[in-house]
Amino acid sequence: GISGRDLSPYTWSKAVNTELVANYARWYDLPYAISYFYNVYGPRELAGRYGTVVEIFYQNFKKGEPCRVNGPGTQTRNYTHVLDTVEALLVIAEKGVGDEFGIASDEAFSPLELAELYGLEVDLQPPRKTSRPSSTVVIDKTVALGWQPTHSLKDYIAEKKNN
Repeated sequence: GISGRDLSPYTWSKAVNTELVANYARWYDLPYAISYFYNVYGPRELAGRYGTVVEIFYQNFKKGEPCRVNGPGTQTRNYTHVLDTVEALLVIAEKGVGDEFGIASDEAFSPLELAELYGLEVDLQPPRKTSRPSSTVVIDKTVALGWQPTHSLKDYIAEKKNN
């Protein structure tokens, strides 16, 4: 099968860029810290083609429209509030060295679960060729620097629905 790295041009380019940074650090004795974001959400999100699923589903909720979900709909992802992301980046910038500084909440949701949080009807689409059942989230190194996520996606959606 295809490895995660070779699943798409996007995942391949991320892996190659990580190698490039690590090599530059070795060649030129440069400090570096590579962080990984996981589905950042929060104020000023975009909807539309490049929008977040959190905001796209919110727009569906406001319009009373069903949401489109790529099959099977059970694939899970972690979501991270933008304020947690900023706090993690500040900690990593101050104390982090090297690779694998994951920035994520420990809560994972499927698109079907997100639709349920919004109370949306689902328009299930065929699966995408590059879809994975889940993504591995590794935040141990970031937590070891003293960071913890503090925001909940469930709370964010509930608050957004009520405003």
